[in-house]
Amino acid sequence: MNSLSQLNNTSLSQSASFRDSTYVSHYSEAFNFYDIDDILASELRIPCSFNVTAYRLGYLHTNSKTEHIETGTNLELPLWLAKSLAGRKNIVKVSVPIRYTKEIRQELEADANSSDLNKLGPYYYESGIKLLSFDTPDVDAIAEVLIKTFCSRSRYIMDRSHNIYDRDQLQITNRLDESEKKLFMCGRQSVEKFQQWETQKCKKLSSSGFVRMKRKRQFDDI
Repeated sequence: MNSLSQLNNTSLSQSASFRDSTYVSHYSEAFNFYDIDDILASELRIPCSFNVTAYRLGYLHTNSKTEHIETGTNLELPLWLAKSLAGRKNIVKVSVPIRYTKEIRQELEADANSSDLNKLGPYYYESGIKLLSFDTPDVDAIAEVLIKTFCSRSRYIMDRSHNIYDRDQLQITNRLDESEKKLFMCGRQSVEKFQQWETQKCKKLSSSGFVRMKRKRQFDDI
């Protein structure tokens, strides 16, 4: 969620192209293999077309009985592998996954709050951010819709998380991506802490042991 916050802070007017921004170069190209969420976000399947023959990689194509992947073969590869192959002598050409296509982006722009982002992908934002490092014509549009969707839905999520009468959390969280679930739980925890303070269930202020000992000595002297 930290990367999303920094993406949100990037003004749309600062640059004509998101792929050239400092944010993209740092976050979309980096893989944190010590972060389980980052690993899962990097497993997004990317439609790829091989520009060259990939020798002895036929096992990657489950429907192929040949030892090699021939030029022009279309295959879905995990994002981390597609990134590696696309960057090494342009072995593959990548296409935008269905969940980030123009049709889906238009649905999000029309009414982001009613969209089931978890159904589109539990790591919709994080995977989308990583897509920004690929050289595709949709990069700028994807970046823009990610920002707008997160801004719109974050206000809605925080409003629902602060609703103390809303007990059915699953009905809400089942439609959120993992980053949004964390945001929702932060909102719920802040409400619970405020309620504890308001009902005086939190710890009461008390004097320190040093002060109590000093008072006891003064009483003994009397």
